[in-house]
Amino acid sequence: MDGRTRLEAALEEMFRRRSRRVFLAGTTKFIWDYAILEHLLDPQVLTANAKGPSKGVLRSPILEVGATSAVEVTPDLTMREASEALMTGRGTCLCFENVVVTPWDVVMKPRLQGAFQISEPKRLDG
Repeated sequence: MDGRTRLEAALEEMFRRRSRRVFLAGTTKFIWDYAILEHLLDPQVLTANAKGPSKGVLRSPILEVGATSAVEVTPDLTMREASEALMTGRGTCLCFENVVVTPWDVVMKPRLQGAFQISEPKRLDG
């Protein structure tokens, strides 16, 4: 999505596609739903909206929310390496060859498909 897209249009598109992230066209930067909520509930934004029309903030470009960069990785990453890369920060996702991998892809999708299992703990000394 273009960074100049109005926040209102971006939210509508996110809802329509059931997506939690909006990637900015031509980049690995994205804006996720938590960042949008933080922006909308920011005390300065709330104060500014109290003085003007209530939809004013929704008319601003999505880029004003602030973008996060996806972690660029290679496709030969192991599951452990992918998990560690996803733990680098809040809202992180991985990006390689125009593919996006989110924590949902690593944990919930395999679990819902019956393929994710946690093995019995093993002792390190034998």
